[in-house]
Amino acid sequence: MRASYIAILVVLGVSSCAGGLVHSFNSFDAKPVAFTQDAWRKLQPDVESSNDPGCVLGGLAYGLKESRLLAQRQERFVFEQIGQPTKREGDDLVYSVGQCHGWGWHHSELVVQLSAERTVQKVYLRASR
Repeated sequence: MRASYIAILVVLGVSSCAGGLVHSFNSFDAKPVAFTQDAWRKLQPDVESSNDPGCVLGGLAYGLKESRLLAQRQERFVFEQIGQPTKREGDDLVYSVGQCHGWGWHHSELVVQLSAERTVQKVYLRASR
């Protein structure tokens, strides 16, 4: 009877550790840094010029998201602050920020979601598709 309880505890412990590793591996890993337009424009070429850039813009992108600087602003304002997107997906402006997901192995993106009126609805970070 006691052995079965121990086995259950071991299985739960191993499952918890495995779940924590999977979550950590797939999560965004950068600390927020205060966004400045100058810093963004200075570092952006590093992301675009390398296949293995590291998490170059991750901290600034996270800081920009957290600051809500772009909230409810027009598309034109977004371009003035962070330039042209790396790509567009429908109403989403997508900016490459470097390798900030999965312990730095997966490329990450800042996504600026626009409304039909071309104002910012949402800003979020994701692993590249």
